[in-house]
Amino acid sequence: MVVTRERVYTRVGDDGTTGLFYGGRVAKDSSLPRAYGAVDEAQAVLGLVRAELGRENELNDALVHIMRDLWVLMAELATLPENRHKL
Repeated sequence: MVVTRERVYTRVGDDGTTGLFYGGRVAKDSSLPRAYGAVDEAQAVLGLVRAELGRENELNDALVHIMRDLWVLMAELATLPENRHKL
């Protein structure tokens, strides 16, 4: 049996930046990606909590509301200030 590996890269290299919504690029280690990464981690934890508690738990609606707010916050953080009106 022959095993092949998929290659996952663009062949153009990595310049150390990441694209933002509606244009613009920032360094991957700058404050914006760090901030929305931290919010994403928080949202993931809330998702785990919600899964453990079950949908019938009294906290479910509050957790869903908080998670939706975190999605909006991540979008805002992943957009340059001058483009946030487009969200």
